[in-house]
Amino acid sequence: MQKDLIFYTSGGNESGVTLNFADNNSADWVIFVHGFKGFKDWGFWHHIAAEFNHAGFNVLRFNFSHNGTGPHGSEFTRLDLFEENSFSLERKELSEITDALARGEFTESLPRSICLLGHSRGGAMAIFEAAVNSRIKSAALWASVSKLNRYSERQLTDWEQKGYLEFLNTRTRQKMRAGKNLLDDIINQDKKGLNLKMAVKKINSQVIIIHGEQDLTVKPEEAVEIYNNLKEGKGSKLVMLPATGHTFNAEHPFKGTNDKLESAINETIKFFKNILN
Repeated sequence: MQKDLIFYTSGGNESGVTLNFADNNSADWVIFVHGFKGFKDWGFWHHIAAEFNHAGFNVLRFNFSHNGTGPHGSEFTRLDLFEENSFSLERKELSEITDALARGEFTESLPRSICLLGHSRGGAMAIFEAAVNSRIKSAALWASVSKLNRYSERQLTDWEQKGYLEFLNTRTRQKMRAGKNLLDDIINQDKKGLNLKMAVKKINSQVIIIHGEQDLTVKPEEAVEIYNNLKEGKGSKLVMLPATGHTFNAEHPFKGTNDKLESAINETIKFFKNILN
């Protein structure tokens, strides 16, 4: 069963939420966190949700309010909001949605457990939430970034002077802009509590990191860095998949699954089940 709704954040923004329910009256939940230029209905998310439902997990998918697609859209029709987005905003919205799920706002019963699955920049948001929220039983980081500042000094200077950084979405051919809110988060990440390395060190739950060895968007070394900064003796796991790219060889629109994506799904489900059982 699937349910779509609108979640209103404390800032008055609209976040589209999709709930995918397992058939076994499960009280175990996994929140999917999309990345940069991502959205809850991108490519593989429907398939992953179905696989988790089949394994007995309920799934919550959502769009960050400023991801650019609108609450339930699949096209970038709100580039104005995209330009105003920030790491701080996404971190806050994930926290609010997690808290809403935990107090039963989306369902008739309270969850038994909540795990996170973040892809790419969504992995960074999952790290921030897992570092401060004791309700999070585990987190899966798929192709996750290990740092927020991914720009050269020249890019940062140009960004500061123009007030935005423009880039091309190679899939849609749209010119998209990141504005000063994001730049301010990068420059002042320590003051704003956005130091990703420090957040990783604060995580007390077990984490599984899955990364493609041929990821050209986020280098595999970043997965190793995250793993090495996790607390020792916590039972976390690092899985490197050979011949695998940033989206685990999946596309949008989704053209079907593959063995690499299935490996990531199965490894994550097994990891979560071992922790919860």
